[in-house]
Amino acid sequence: MITFPEAVDVLERVSELLKAVREVEATVEGTVDELDSVLAVLGFAHNKEFQNVDDALQYLDNVVQPQMVGVRDSLKMGTDDPLARLKQAREQMDRLVLRMRMVVDGDVGDLLP
Repeated sequence: MITFPEAVDVLERVSELLKAVREVEATVEGTVDELDSVLAVLGFAHNKEFQNVDDALQYLDNVVQPQMVGVRDSLKMGTDDPLARLKQAREQMDRLVLRMRMVVDGDVGDLLP
């Protein structure tokens, strides 16, 4: 059977894992700022009045594409670990809820030592 101290321990671990939410929020906010920069670069491209298609393509290749790659990479780097911790938190909560539900429902046969 699950004990109160075991439940508290799981909840403390989940609480610690959920701190990853702040990291994801910060990464998303940073990504929005980076995307604003990309939009500014694209706006500049509209006003630049390229002489030909090759100049426009070169601008896209040399300026816009690297910025987009940077946005993608920073989003991935900033979210991979926190999202993994959030997944762990969800899995631990799912197990705790199952164990608690079995206790509440009186179906504790599988939980007894």
